[in-house]
Parts: sequence; structure tokens; C-alpha cells
Amino acid sequence: NFTAMYETPLEERMDKVIWGANVSSEHDFISLGGSGTFMRDINQRNTTLSAGFSFELDTIKPVGGSPIALNQMQVAGPSTRGGDESRSIVEMLLGVTQVIDRNTLMQFNYGLAVSNGYHNDPYKIVSVVDETTGVVVPGESLAGKYLYESRPDARTKHSVFSKVKRFVGGDVADISYRYMWDDWGIASSTVDMHYRFNLSRGWYLEPHVRYYSQQAADFYNTSITTTQADAIVAAGDNLTADYRLGEMNATTLGLKLGFLTPGGNKSSVRIEYYKQTSTANNVIGSQSSLDLLPDVDAVIMQFNYSF
Repeated sequence: NFTAMYETPLEERMDKVIWGANVSSEHDFISLGGSGTFMRDINQRNTTLSAGFSFELDTIKPVGGSPIALNQMQVAGPSTRGGDESRSIVEMLLGVTQVIDRNTLMQFNYGLAVSNGYHNDPYKIVSVVDETTGVVVPGESLAGKYLYESRPDARTKHSVFSKVKRFVGGDVADISYRYMWDDWGIASSTVDMHYRFNLSRGWYLEPHVRYYSQQAADFYNTSITTTQADAIVAAGDNLTADYRLGEMNATTLGLKLGFLTPGGNKSSVRIEYYKQTSTANNVIGSQSSLDLLPDVDAVIMQFNYSF
């Protein structure tokens, strides 16, 4: 991965532009992107207006080729595969940051993202199960029948973000809220809170709490029946069992300790616990006794050093 940023002031240093470029490459994915953000200070520099634009072009090169949407997964079958795919993403951001008083800062942003092209995850499949038992039915060349997922070839996302930062008796409180919705039926809310206890000699302690909640896409199903599969394939509808597009909740609890090194450089140690729970739908027969979407638990540790 490579990222570069360049900031340049404009007239009387009241305006500035930040340019960005990024390149990301993996064995089956290449992404090229660029961005530009214009910022202007007004109202005796108590208000900052910002407008940003970014563009990204992705090339998806799945191992073995791109699966043809809604085809059955086979032991071997080049007819179920296509070539490389691509996707473009254009994003726009409008924001305002306002000084409320000597101790309080507020921020509000609106974001719009429009993407076109290949949105499928080439490695995701959907199980086709018996209408009564919930057991996976036999496939054409596999013991089970699995369909490659199909997502729309376009997506429009909107988001609103608000943040308040306040100096409280020597400490700093920071709380933000983000709401996102799109034309796939997904809507999510994120609440993020930090409180920095400033200690002596450059030391500080910062607890962190984050909560995320998401509703499922219109075309999400944990699994589907044979009747549903026949109807979806015949109509060429969209379908996914990717838990990332399903209903979920996630909580993060963390603590960060910051300090100065003997040489005066900034350092910090952060530890966080992350827990994600997902909700299965279209549960049939014996599936009710199975943990179809296990919880995700993770512990994250990070050390930062700047000079």
C-alpha cells in the first residue's frame, strides 16, 4: 500500500487545499485513487468550511476468474467463470467545523458516495437448503448446492456525521455520531466516545467506547430454500449471505495510555476488546439448533511512537 498527501495554503492562508493519492495492491485486487479537499476559514477563523472529492478505480482479479452470479458452485467448470472485473467509486464530502466557545468545538459533515461496476465478493456463496429440514440439498457436482452471490452493479450511500469536542476541567471529552443509509436497504448508526484524562508531565489516560448497529440489505439471506433459489435465478434477482451485509451489532471497549519518552517524543499503548454479534434470518428446520453466525471476539493491542 502507498499513500501520499500534500497540503498547500492559498491566499492569505485563510484557505488551503489537501491533495491525496493512494495505491493498494494484492494478488487479486488493485486499487488506484485520488482526492482533493478544499478548506476555508471564516468568521475570524471560528468557522471552517470544507468540501472534498475523491475518485477510486478498482480492478478485481479473483483466483480462477470471476464467478458468474447465481451459478452453482462446481467441482470444476470454466463455464461458471468470467474474466477480471472493475469498479469505480466517486465520493463527495461537505463539512463545517464551528468554535462554540473557548472550550467547545462542533463538527458536521454530509457524505455522498456513488459506485458502479462489480460489487460481488467472488469468494462468497449462498447455501440452498431443503424447505422442511433445513439441510443443504445435493448439487450438480458437489455434495451440496451453493450459488454464487449476486449484488447490484450500482450503489449510492449517504451519511451524516456530527461531533462535539469539549475541554472539561483539564480533560478532553469527545463524542461523535454517524448515520449511514444506502439504496441496498442498509442503514447503520455509530456512536463513538473518548474521554482523555490529562495527567502530569505529558501522560494521559483515554477510555474509549464505540457502538455500531446495522440493519440487513434487502437481498440478504443466511440461506435459501430450493423454491426461493429457483425464483431468484429465474428472475435474476440479487442475493447474498455475506454477514457483513446482514443485521449486526458491534461493541468496542478500549483504553489508551499516552506518555512522553525521556527524549520528549510522544508514545502511546492502546488495548481494545471488540465483540460483534450477527443475526441470522430465514432459519429453517435443523438450522435452529445451529450457531449459524458465531460471535466475533477480538483483542487489539497497538503501540505508537512519533518523533
